[in-house]
Amino acid sequence: MTDPTDFSLPDPLEDAHDAIRQLAAAMQSVELNVAQLPDTSVSSNLLLGFGDDGYVLVTVIGGNEVTTYVTTGAAADLEHDRLAALEFANARTRENPALPVFLHDGGDEHWDLLVQQSHPTAILTQNAPFLRGMITANIARTVAIRESLAETQLGGRAYEATPEDLQRLAQRAVV
Repeated sequence: MTDPTDFSLPDPLEDAHDAIRQLAAAMQSVELNVAQLPDTSVSSNLLLGFGDDGYVLVTVIGGNEVTTYVTTGAAADLEHDRLAALEFANARTRENPALPVFLHDGGDEHWDLLVQQSHPTAILTQNAPFLRGMITANIARTVAIRESLAETQLGGRAYEATPEDLQRLAQRAVV
């Protein structure tokens, strides 16, 4: 029998938390060190660092726990040249459609390029070496994007391991 005075609501991210726990266990089984980030209003996230200041965000959205997103911020604060940014992103996606590059247009400020994959959560949790391979590929692609971006007039900077940039990537990963 339920308590008529209990007005608590179910946790909308409960299934996302379960998926993130399974993903964390899979990542740790293939020797990837991850940290759980605070939840956003719609997602649960893991963080994996690479290089001096780079990181990969692994995201599960509440209500869509069957899909996991693997996202890196290839560049932040691009010049506001929509045509050049879209041509750059589209050319990189044509080179490797398995690792698409997206322009995240933040309105009047904060234009970013993201590398993002989506995979069935069950495949990633049941095949940790595949998960490791997808994360490794995402990192390599991000490094290559940053190198080729230096040859353009789009500017931008690498995402940094700061609370502001972590929150920024977490928000962009689900939009």
